[in-house]
Amino acid sequence: MAYQDLIGQKFTRLTVVSFSHIHQKRRVAVWNCVCDCGILHQVSSERLKHGQVRSCGCLHKEVCTG
Repeated sequence: MAYQDLIGQKFTRLTVVSFSHIHQKRRVAVWNCVCDCGILHQVSSERLKHGQVRSCGCLHKEVCTG
């Protein structure tokens, strides 16, 4: 199965830096991403493309603390 290469693309605060692996049960590509705050985070293609994950968690913390 072919997967779209996302390296170099930015999704809100996450920038895809490399391919990690294929999730065996869900059959989706998982990518290593670097958040704008500098933290490395692994995210699946589907979660990136659908906007379900926008940061490593720092965005939620900022919104909650105002």
